[in-house]
Amino acid sequence: MRTRDQLRQWKGRWRAGGLVTVAAALTLLALFGGLRSGPDPAAAGTKHQPVDGRDLGQRSGLLPADHFTLESAIQVDLTANTVRLPLHKGRANGQTVWFVLLDSSDPGLANDLGVNYAPKLANIGIGCAACLQTVTLDAPSPVENRFGQAVVNFQGAPDFTPTRVATPGPSGFPLASFQP
Repeated sequence: MRTRDQLRQWKGRWRAGGLVTVAAALTLLALFGGLRSGPDPAAAGTKHQPVDGRDLGQRSGLLPADHFTLESAIQVDLTANTVRLPLHKGRANGQTVWFVLLDSSDPGLANDLGVNYAPKLANIGIGCAACLQTVTLDAPSPVENRFGQAVVNFQGAPDFTPTRVATPGPSGFPLASFQP
């Protein structure tokens, strides 16, 4: 768990470029409702089996933490095709939102948070100022927030209300009907 002083230090580093991934992660979380998918039927009942003479490594069970590519991940379950990531609390349009951090364009922040360092995220605002949003970080007193997690305030949130339709054709594609 991070200390309040570390959160205050990060406050100065939470810039639009470093938090671009927050908007993307918030979008993913809203789209996929928790980032959970069903088990892979191709991997059902398999245990570390070579395919075409090649050893692909572990294919089921819990992946050991030293094999994680995202240091902040809590658990990777290969059987259920799920990953547990730490959730962070935010506020958008007056409502509580939850988001995950995956990447940062700041190397120090990426290291501190255990996320991927993605320097090109800093370029996302070049030629597209609307692609960025400024966020603020609350700094509650320890009495106000006993768990030590400051709330990130977003200017807005993605809108997923339009209804989209994709009806498969007789063999899947081309689609029989669609509505973007």
